[in-house]
Amino acid sequence: MMRGTSEHCNKSPAAMLWPALLAAMCLMFTARWGLSAVAQTGSVTDLKEHYGLIVRYAESDAGVVARLRSWNRERMSDAVALINGPQDPFAPWESWRLRTGAMMHTEAALQCLRENDDECTAFHLRLGVRMLAKGASDVGTFAGRWVAAVSTYLGTLGEFQAATDLLKFARERLPGHSVILYRSGVIEETVAALPPPRIPSIDTDPDGIRIESLRQQRMRHLATAAGWLLESIRLDGANVAARIHHARIQTLLGNERTALSELAGLRMKVSAPGDAYLVALFSAAAHERIGEWPQAADQYRSALQHYPQGQAAYLGLAALSEKTGKTEEANSVLNELWQHDSTNARDPWASYFHAPFEHVAGEILQLRREAIR
Repeated sequence: MMRGTSEHCNKSPAAMLWPALLAAMCLMFTARWGLSAVAQTGSVTDLKEHYGLIVRYAESDAGVVARLRSWNRERMSDAVALINGPQDPFAPWESWRLRTGAMMHTEAALQCLRENDDECTAFHLRLGVRMLAKGASDVGTFAGRWVAAVSTYLGTLGEFQAATDLLKFARERLPGHSVILYRSGVIEETVAALPPPRIPSIDTDPDGIRIESLRQQRMRHLATAAGWLLESIRLDGANVAARIHHARIQTLLGNERTALSELAGLRMKVSAPGDAYLVALFSAAAHERIGEWPQAADQYRSALQHYPQGQAAYLGLAALSEKTGKTEEANSVLNELWQHDSTNARDPWASYFHAPFEHVAGEILQLRREAIR
């Protein structure tokens, strides 16, 4: 007994601790593995319920969105993460189910938006992107249209931050998509055009520091927009709209000659009267900014030849005439504008940043019809 006790006491403290530490580590590993297995089982169960909701949504079950919104968001997110993975009993998912799931979350997001619940809106829109990102290449075209339609819808409602966040997440999950890059550029360009919530006065900003900060902020938005548009053009050179937007931004960045060169290259490529109108209108603006007034006037007139109801071109030409001392000509241009019946014609400039609300809402409904077929 004494010899055994002596041998035990002669062991170092570290040697005595090792068995206990190993036993504790084994217990921790077993516990964590067990919890992980339980969590995975729960996620698979949630995935099955989520799948069932998609089936019911395709059947126009009115109670699906309410059930979806009442669900624990973390569990729902974990369930979507399993789609087309090794634990997914439904893999591989058919494309129409992924599209339908995205539209189901879209409807939930728009309900949240109407209730001013920004966090809920963003959550369901991100799940929509994640579901579309799970699909094969045949989902890609639908995904681009979906992102474009939803981000434009948000923009028409003035929800520019929500649109920006959606596009950022879409660029991460659906990289290299020309339509998403195009809409990213347009939203940035739109934000650059927004007036500041409060314009500093000479009393509150005597040194012009705040004004200069706002100017630099606008220029950053424009530069970011130009970058996204250029990437979109590299992927899809036939996107005339992206080229028109990029050229206009070059003028606003002070690169008028670059803008004029790009617009000149577009004149022979555009076929729609509205596009031809915008090319001439923006060419006029670029000429005017660098003091080439005769060329500017010619381009304003060219714009009106392409689209005689274009109020922006009339007003631009009238203002230019007034500025150059041609008051009678300015009055004549305005009289011509008043004589035009523009009730049934929308100036392309009016829908330059985004399509009319009814058109965008109709596109979302069309996507839903396509998804659930």
